[in-house]
Amino acid sequence: MAERGDRRETASELLARQERREQMDIRPLNPAQRDRYAIGWREIQTRFVDDPADSVKEADRLVTEVMRTRGYPIEDFDQRSADISVDYPVVVENYRAAQVISLQNEEGRAGTEDLRQAMVHYRSLFRGLLDLGDGEEAKIEVDRRGEPGGQCSADRHRQRPRTAGGRAQRQPCERERAT
Repeated sequence: MAERGDRRETASELLARQERREQMDIRPLNPAQRDRYAIGWREIQTRFVDDPADSVKEADRLVTEVMRTRGYPIEDFDQRSADISVDYPVVVENYRAAQVISLQNEEGRAGTEDLRQAMVHYRSLFRGLLDLGDGEEAKIEVDRRGEPGGQCSADRHRQRPRTAGGRAQRQPCERERAT
């Protein structure tokens, strides 16, 4: 019996979220806004290597700013994540996990690997928010060069082959190899 009650509560909660979402005026970003936010994200990712704690704060701020621009209410995190869950059900758990790490960061309890994971989580929602509401992929490719844990040669964390003199060899990134 308890399982049926839990299912009803869950279904009721989802319906309430959908009804609340339908009342919102959620708008797609225009191309200039997407470009501006994509550039901002690349800058945050690039700074991660030198200042991961501040980069996570900035990523949280940028994601919140994009949400505000799109028309999502942003006053309360729990409500914000519930609202986002209607449009982005797959990444909302990443957003919640990023928020937990962000709070640990503010208390000085997040390590570099935690901060890297927060950036990955924020990026998953950020990429979704950049897409137009009609489901098409955004025209902007979020550059992976400065991304923590990225695969491009600009990533200082990746091991690179060494020359006979012990210096790291430059490895082309995926984009460079494709051209």
